[in-house]
Amino acid sequence: MNLITIAKQSSLYLLENVARRAVGFLMLPVYAHYLTPGQYGVMEILELIVGLVVISLGMQAMGGAMVRLFNEEKDAKAGSALVSSTMLSTAAVSLTIAGFANIFALPLSTLLFKTPEYAGLIQLAFIAMVFGNMSEVCLLYYRLGDRVRLVVMFSLVQLVAQVALNTYFIVFAGMAVWGFMWSKLIVAGAGGIILMVDVFRKVGIRWQAEPMQKVANFSLPLIATSLSVFTIHFGDRFFLNQMHSLKEVGVYSLAYKVAFLISYLVGDPFARVWGVSLYANAVHASWRSQTEKIGRWLTFLLFLTGLTICLFVSPILVILTDRAFWGAAAVIPILVLGYIAREIGDFFKVILYINKRTYLVARITLLCAAVNTVLNLLLIRKWGIAGAAWATLITWLLYMVCCWTLAEREHKIAFRLSSFAKIGGLATAIFAIARLYPMGGGFWLVVQNTLLILIFCSLLVAAGYLPRGMWGTAWTSFTAARSKTS
Repeated sequence: MNLITIAKQSSLYLLENVARRAVGFLMLPVYAHYLTPGQYGVMEILELIVGLVVISLGMQAMGGAMVRLFNEEKDAKAGSALVSSTMLSTAAVSLTIAGFANIFALPLSTLLFKTPEYAGLIQLAFIAMVFGNMSEVCLLYYRLGDRVRLVVMFSLVQLVAQVALNTYFIVFAGMAVWGFMWSKLIVAGAGGIILMVDVFRKVGIRWQAEPMQKVANFSLPLIATSLSVFTIHFGDRFFLNQMHSLKEVGVYSLAYKVAFLISYLVGDPFARVWGVSLYANAVHASWRSQTEKIGRWLTFLLFLTGLTICLFVSPILVILTDRAFWGAAAVIPILVLGYIAREIGDFFKVILYINKRTYLVARITLLCAAVNTVLNLLLIRKWGIAGAAWATLITWLLYMVCCWTLAEREHKIAFRLSSFAKIGGLATAIFAIARLYPMGGGFWLVVQNTLLILIFCSLLVAAGYLPRGMWGTAWTSFTAARSKTS
């Protein structure tokens, strides 16, 4: 477990992550110009409902359990049986969900949107979900075999196809939200069928009760954790829809997507490496000191990325979106800070998993979900999207403190909570200076913000947060990763 290895492997997962999740960001100008905030809100609510059902019934947890248990199987035949059983179980549950969704689409549309006109969209969304769930399990199987290049290529092809179809259906065919959903169904269906044929050809088609019993036992606390995190992530959208309007949901959802770049660009690629390398190296005496160094770099990169987003987001929104969405800029900095706290909390959550504290993590997330729900009730009715953003920030700060405190108590990690406060205070001060003393727009705005980012990095070095020797380590990591790929 070292910076060079983590940097190199994270870069591969970053490429995959961008390829898989970039559609929402690449399509923002199209959505913002060809969909009203209300239509964008409908699209967001549909995505959230499907995600909630997938998590509630353990679809994601089954995939995670398969990854964890696969390496415990003693031979290839048993591993294949585990994968095949998981895929067949995922297909059975997904098809059952889609069947019920198609039967009850009319009342569900009336409940969610106060009109039955979106029943067809609900039906399409859940059919696409079936193929999406199967694709996820297949891609996990490829990752288990270290076939990252194949996963990246598949994700890139899907990205290009979905952007092209979205553009055609929404811009040229004028299908609005229906165009988004048909595009999603076509891409998910084609990709899911291709992957399923290939994986079933490799592992066979067979269902066994024994591996699925193991998967079920391992998945239970993960379902509770995933549901709690989903509630924190997306519960505010439901409150906004009920207490305000779909327009508010649309504006807030766009702000959320921008803030979530913290996870897409830094947190998630890092976590895919960290979640494996930590357990493999926790037996070594030096793992705590290495963890402290890695934690410092992660925190720095999170704040550097977050500060960059906040400094440049307002002019970018003006260029890329319609005026109706410009209000998102006011809450993006709050959400960015919230997701920085969330990623640092996840860093220490993984440390708690060293001693398999899955139930402890489930209790932390359940507490945070309950706090978030109360905050949403209290803040959203009066302050709308600003209240939702502050509820998110407070919740993820609580989550970070809980995970950090318990990991420190159990494993004596040297990285202190005060370090987050110091670097967070500096980043906030730099952002405040940019807001209070703007140099103008265009070229001078770019110059000002670039200088402020350089000042931020220089002050951290001067204060000793990032010792000068660590910059040499970072440069070594970069040049090593570049030479491997050139």
